[in-house]
Amino acid sequence: MAFISEIHYQNSYASSSGVSEFVEVSLTADEAARAADFDLTTYNLDGTVIDTFNLASITPVIDPVTGLYVYSFDTVTTDPNGGGAGNAEAIALTDSTLTEPISFFDIGGGTTAITATEGLADGATSVNIPASASGTSIQFDNEGNRLDGTLTVGSAVCIGNGAEIETARGPVLIEDLCVDDLVVTRDNGLQPLRWKYSRSLNQSDFATNPAITPICIKSGALGKDLPRTDLHVSPQHQLLIEGQAVDLITDSAACLVKAKHLCGYVENVFQDRACTGIEYFHLLFDRHEIIFANSIPTESFFPGDQALEAMDNGQIEELEALFPGLGQAPQADYITLKQWEATVVAEMLRPPT
Repeated sequence: MAFISEIHYQNSYASSSGVSEFVEVSLTADEAARAADFDLTTYNLDGTVIDTFNLASITPVIDPVTGLYVYSFDTVTTDPNGGGAGNAEAIALTDSTLTEPISFFDIGGGTTAITATEGLADGATSVNIPASASGTSIQFDNEGNRLDGTLTVGSAVCIGNGAEIETARGPVLIEDLCVDDLVVTRDNGLQPLRWKYSRSLNQSDFATNPAITPICIKSGALGKDLPRTDLHVSPQHQLLIEGQAVDLITDSAACLVKAKHLCGYVENVFQDRACTGIEYFHLLFDRHEIIFANSIPTESFFPGDQALEAMDNGQIEELEALFPGLGQAPQADYITLKQWEATVVAEMLRPPT
């Protein structure tokens, strides 16, 4: 029953959605117990392997409605007839107990019928699947039915209620922040808050889309007083980390890591399935900033299409009136760790014993 359940591939929608490209795989509980048997492999147009991801290396999210174990991989698959360097033209899901791939897909026109020349799908030929409509990702159910819709991998980046944001007047609860408050940023000193938006979610929302269930970072999980008190953020929210391991992996002094990628690798960082409700806040500045929430350096809101989908028309109109160049402001100048890179540096984030 293992199947590729969602593909968010590189196209104009992905570029402006605020959510990086990914492939999602779903397993039953029995299959998840032998996750090491399953691999996702991405292929070039010539049939050579780009990357192979073993499912045992990924921490899944359990869908409370279906009971399926959902594995998400950050990997770039091209749009129809894409061909971008380093971008996969086809993806294969394999089970080492079977002789043929479970699925081997290429997307849209121009890149059809790719024959794998190596890797776990060696000798197999990809099946062409139509591109998704604008504003949607490719999605399948467990019967193989195509059910394209809006992205389900996670929410836009946001910080949960109860977080204290560092400002010119000291720590202030995020719910008490006001427009024009001067907020401490890592790179650009004090910056005025230009806009604040919030959205409340409850258990019904989490049951419909488990991937938006908040990540809890317990007090001290990332080091002494990091965070100062428990912090809840959305799964896609990015934290800034620094250290020797980061420099060795990325050749950068600091980088961003998605909160969801710390789950299962850093003690006391987990998806809080006991959460009964949360109010997610977006904080917008003149540019993408690194701010401090409960003492942790973390990103501010950056408005992509997917982020805007969570808002009603009135809020979007207000935001567009305030910021005519919405979505064109520069992003913070930090790379984002891939999931495998995040697991490598996770040990660095463990508090000393």
